[in-house]
Amino acid sequence: MKGALSVILFFCAVAAFAQNHPGTSMDRQIELMPSLSVLNYASADELYSPMVYEGRGLYAGIRITFSRENSHHIIEAGYSDFTRKSEELTVPENYFLDENRFLELHNYFIDLSYSYLHQLSSISIPSAHFSISGELSHHIVLDEDVQVYPEISITSVSPGFEFGYSPGSHHTIKIAASVPLFSIYLRNNYSTAYPQIYEKYKQEYFIKHNVKFAGPGTLRAVKAEAGYTYSLGKRMALTARYRFGFLYLEDPRPLRWVSGLYTAGLTYRL
Repeated sequence: MKGALSVILFFCAVAAFAQNHPGTSMDRQIELMPSLSVLNYASADELYSPMVYEGRGLYAGIRITFSRENSHHIIEAGYSDFTRKSEELTVPENYFLDENRFLELHNYFIDLSYSYLHQLSSISIPSAHFSISGELSHHIVLDEDVQVYPEISITSVSPGFEFGYSPGSHHTIKIAASVPLFSIYLRNNYSTAYPQIYEKYKQEYFIKHNVKFAGPGTLRAVKAEAGYTYSLGKRMALTARYRFGFLYLEDPRPLRWVSGLYTAGLTYRL
C-alpha cells in the first residue's frame, strides 16, 4: 500500500513540476484527474483452486495527461484492496475453522500504465476524432497471506485505438480498446518446497524459475473502455467511465480473470 501511495504522490509531483514549467499554452495542455471507482473482480487460478473467487471494493486512481497538438501522453496509477469469496465453497454447519484463508482471499490490486495516443488527422469526421494508441501496463494482484509471491504480476505492451465524439461544446463521448501484443508475467505456484530460510535467495530463485513470456498464442486478453465527459469550463470537467478487462493464461495451469471498473472523476486542466 505504501508503494502504491508513493507512486501516486510521484505522479502528482510530476504534474506540479509541469505546471511550473508550462511552455506555451498554445501547444501544450496538462490534465490531472483523481478518481474514485468501484472495482468488480473475479478470477479462477487453477494452480490454487478451480473455484472462482469474486468480490468488489473501492479503487483509488489518478490519471495525468500531457497533450500537444495531435499527441497525448497518459500516465495512470490505481490501487484497491478487498476480500474475495468463492460462492462455490460450502462449509458444513458443524465444521470449525480457525481462519478463512481457504474460503476467502484478501487481495491487493495495483495498476500502473503509460499510454501514447496519436490522433489521425487523415480521418476527418465532423465533431469526432480517431486515434491509434500504444500502452505499457503493469498489473499486480497480491494475496494477504503470500505477499512475496503474487497471484499474477504481468507487464504488457498493447496496441489499441480511441474514438471520440463531441455532440456539443460541453459533452464528449469516448470509446477505446486495446489487446496485448506480448507480455512478461510471474505467477504464484503455491509451492511449499522452497527453503524457509535465506529469504533473499528464495525470492531470487522463485523469480528466475517462474517468469514467463506470453504472446498471442498463449495469452488472450482485452481491455475496453467507454467514457463520458462534461466540461464545467476551461479548467474543470466531470468524467464517468466504465472499463472492462479480461485475461486468460494457460501456462502452467489456466488462469482467467474478468474485471469491471466503474469510475467517477474530476478533471483539472493546469
